[in-house]
This record gives sequence, structure tokens and C-alpha cells, in this order.
Amino acid sequence: MLQKKVLLKKCKTSRGSYYGYKVTKYQTSRIYTLRDWGKGYGRKGAALVGLGQAGEGVKAYLAGLQVEPGNEFLKEGLREAKESIKQHQARYEEMWGKNN
Repeated sequence: MLQKKVLLKKCKTSRGSYYGYKVTKYQTSRIYTLRDWGKGYGRKGAALVGLGQAGEGVKAYLAGLQVEPGNEFLKEGLREAKESIKQHQARYEEMWGKNN
């Protein structure tokens, strides 16, 4: 348990920072493998969405919801990741058309 707390103190996301997202992605992949822990999956999902990998972020949020089904942080993150995918898809269709 102490090891988990030490890792959590080191796992801080600097929102909006590419480097911060990369570091958080790496740190959280180590944290949630120690124990099934919903918040670790949520942090990884947020980092992936911040890096523009919303599809992978959705997978992380869904894995976290399997561990902690009632976690509101994970549900909200999943909704935001899906919204990000829709926005990117709409931007692509605007640029290239729907049939491409």
C-alpha cells in the first residue's frame, strides 16, 4: 500500500502539456498494473485523450469501469473521450468529405 501512495504522489498531470501527458501515460501504466485501481485507468485515459489517442483512452476508461463500475470520474472521462472522437471525425469529414 505504501508503494502505491508513493507512486501516486509522483503521478501528477500537468494539464495541457504534451510532456506531462507522456509522463502520466507512462506512470499510470505502471500504477494500475500493480493493482486493479479505477483512478489509475482514468488517469491513463485522460493522458491518452490529451495525446490525441482518444480511441485508446476509451479502452482505458472501459477497463477502469470494469474494476469500479460506479466511478463518476471514469464515466465522465469516457463521455469526453467519445466526444473527442466525434469532434475529430467531424473535422476529418469537413476537410475531406464524408465518402473518403
